[in-house]
Amino acid sequence: MYLQHFGLSQAPFSATPNTQLLVELNGSRTMFKELILALNKPDGFVKVTGQAGVGKTTLRRKVLRALHIHSNRYIVIDIPYPRMNETGFFSAIAHELQITETPGPYLKGNVMTKLISLVESGKRIALIIDEGQSIPETTLDTLLELSRQKHGEKMLVRTIIFAQIEFDEMLNKHRQKMLKERVTASHVLSPISHADIPQYVALRLGLSGYNGDQLFSSKALQLLGNASRGIPRLINLLAHKAMMVAYAEGATTVDTLHIKRAVADTAAAEQPVSKSKPGWLGRIRG
Repeated sequence: MYLQHFGLSQAPFSATPNTQLLVELNGSRTMFKELILALNKPDGFVKVTGQAGVGKTTLRRKVLRALHIHSNRYIVIDIPYPRMNETGFFSAIAHELQITETPGPYLKGNVMTKLISLVESGKRIALIIDEGQSIPETTLDTLLELSRQKHGEKMLVRTIIFAQIEFDEMLNKHRQKMLKERVTASHVLSPISHADIPQYVALRLGLSGYNGDQLFSSKALQLLGNASRGIPRLINLLAHKAMMVAYAEGATTVDTLHIKRAVADTAAAEQPVSKSKPGWLGRIRG
């Protein structure tokens, strides 16, 4: 591994979401504050959408960590994989509430009873769902029903759904009109702007213990921005591969050649348009 070669304490561009290396250059810091505020409103039901790789899972983990720190106030129901029917949905909730999750005629009633008990004790129940675009329509109906449940004047749950952009298309269907109307706030997590990519790279390196000269050349950073389209997951993947190439060569700076090799090895990256002239055979045919 290249950590010692570049003087790093940890991998700066790991593909696994890492809140310790969170660099908030695409509005996620403000969004985080707004999500926490939404969970403290009586009828909070928020969705966060964005294309794959922009950092939704990392933002979700930051929200979860903040809620767990304040466990005296919040009960967290975290559902990271919601591709399930109604029974599976209530079983997942029961598991998070640490009650019997075995499917049966009393499952839903037991969940509702537990939720009411928690609200009566002064707890705020936060339902956090990831990969919302994978929720079946029948389970969306169940989610709508749950989101409407009250105990007295208090809503039983506040909800945040993280999803890819096709989730909005699902909500635009006539069947989901009422669920769409239930949403109290919508946020879109965007890619990092091209101008902010050098800062993103520098901050990730700094958080990983790097304190040397500029590691990525300016041209390499420009190419990295073009190839990644500002998507953090792609930035991390390409930067990691480029550093591996540089390390293998014994280089102390990541240049355009290293980025180009990383791009060529990554199908999801924006491949550069070839500007090479046709070979002699092509010129003859022309």
